[in-house]
Amino acid sequence: MARAPDAGDVEELARAQRHLEALLRCSEPLHALTDSASVARVAAEQGATLIPGIECAVAMRDPDDRTVLRIAGGAGPTFTARIGRTVTLPGTLAERVLATNEPVESRNAAVESPVAASMPEPPDTARLVPLLVSEPGAQTVSLGVIGYYRHNRDGFLPEERRLLDEYGSRVAGALHRARLLEGATRTARRLRAGVDVAIDLGSSLDPRQVIRRLIERIATAVDAHRTSFGRVDGEVVVIEDSHAIGAEPVARGSTWRIDDIPLLRAAVYDRRPVQIGVGAPRDAPTVALMGRMQHTLVMPLLSERQTVAVLSVSRLQDVAFDEEALSVLQQIGIIAVLALRNARLFEARRDFMNMAAHELRTPLTVLNGYVSMLRDGTFGPPSERWTPPLDMVAGKIGELSRLVDDLLIGARLERDAMSSNPQDVDLVGLVHAAVERARPRAAMLRGHVEVAIEAGMLPVRADPDDLGRVLDNLINNALTYSDGTPWVRLTARRRGGMAQVAVADRGRGIAEELHERVFEQFYRIEDPQAGYNLGTGLGLYISRGLAELQGGSLQVERSSPGEGSVFVLELPLLGD
Repeated sequence: MARAPDAGDVEELARAQRHLEALLRCSEPLHALTDSASVARVAAEQGATLIPGIECAVAMRDPDDRTVLRIAGGAGPTFTARIGRTVTLPGTLAERVLATNEPVESRNAAVESPVAASMPEPPDTARLVPLLVSEPGAQTVSLGVIGYYRHNRDGFLPEERRLLDEYGSRVAGALHRARLLEGATRTARRLRAGVDVAIDLGSSLDPRQVIRRLIERIATAVDAHRTSFGRVDGEVVVIEDSHAIGAEPVARGSTWRIDDIPLLRAAVYDRRPVQIGVGAPRDAPTVALMGRMQHTLVMPLLSERQTVAVLSVSRLQDVAFDEEALSVLQQIGIIAVLALRNARLFEARRDFMNMAAHELRTPLTVLNGYVSMLRDGTFGPPSERWTPPLDMVAGKIGELSRLVDDLLIGARLERDAMSSNPQDVDLVGLVHAAVERARPRAAMLRGHVEVAIEAGMLPVRADPDDLGRVLDNLINNALTYSDGTPWVRLTARRRGGMAQVAVADRGRGIAEELHERVFEQFYRIEDPQAGYNLGTGLGLYISRGLAELQGGSLQVERSSPGEGSVFVLELPLLGD
């Protein structure tokens, strides 16, 4: 006969229920966070509420120094004040945890841990749990430890240990997810910076304009107070241009002997970036080069394995350039060398844009692959809480992919290398399909897209994909350049022997003198009052080129500031 549950059983079940509720309550806030710093901070705050009377700290491994941990989150009187500090591993309880990848508990932490002993009021009991994750193609990796502390020697009960260990596992998963998203975001940001620079530099064949745009872009990308471009000319570097904010720029035409300045020697001869900051010894030429700047980084620009120029970026504050800034500079540097070479050859802009787009496809493919792997559970069953951030990253990857596609199509149109696959299609059906594609974005903007058909079928011979891209561009432009609630109306009509689609909006409108300029490659209407809209300035250029490739045309029928616009796509009717 089964034993009836007694009071002890009921209490144990109630305690287990409380622990499960605490685990769910404390884990829930972690799912909405997308950066590791916030995850560590919130994880410590929530961890301190798992069991009454405990403190909690999250310490992360330093990627550059495996002998230390950095306290990234802390909750409780002991650890809140220690956030941001580093802890040397040798001799600590954390060292034992990271060596075995197993939790370690001590009821005499004040004696067994030098870290605890150095605190004004050290905790007596500590349980440290490794933050373990599995990475593709690697063994289990520890990101750091999460520690739970008590100011008594009671120790933790078995069910409390299970609760604390399970929470540590969930914190590790949240940190790993945040790091993946941060990596994807950084890569997407670098790609976007590369695309922006490629577009900006490739839009001019004047080397002086290319250099000016380059140093201005770099100053913004890496938060530099001074950016200079110097051409390597034999044994000297000649400053061709310099841009400064809150400081004096380096004089154009000034020359610096490479052998006199260690920064330049390392960059030019060793072909590697080098940085000097506060506290580093400086000789007289280096002082003259840096002036009031606290940190200066010099990046070589290489062509055929030779240093042809150097980029110098400097900051007035005591803030060094980190690895992220270095990655951005390296990517921009590669693009800059190509842009300058093309500008000086005066005819190779198309090759540059085509190359840049192809080169950007590879990292985009990698990013898209990792997002797909996260979604399909390759790294473990994905949490439902992952869906929004993964959708966000996938959307940004899609935006970059479309930018790359625009670059490729623009380059092919410019050199008359765009292929087409003409078919007999109904323009009315293509209009309806484009409207359906636009409805999700219109709904997000709380806008309205409608269709008016003034004729039956409008048969034309054209590439349906090309026409779809033209219609998508026109609708998206109408949605984007609307100050109020977007409204777009597509009218399909017959005019003599021509099929027409008129795309009307109530947006900002275009001044009459700019009606033709908006179809120029890379041309954008800048309106400081309306704000900056994302885009490459390629949409209408590509749309007109594709329309003409089908034997049609694309024109501004009417548009004026504040009155909206009407663009008309016209194609010959089949058989007329």
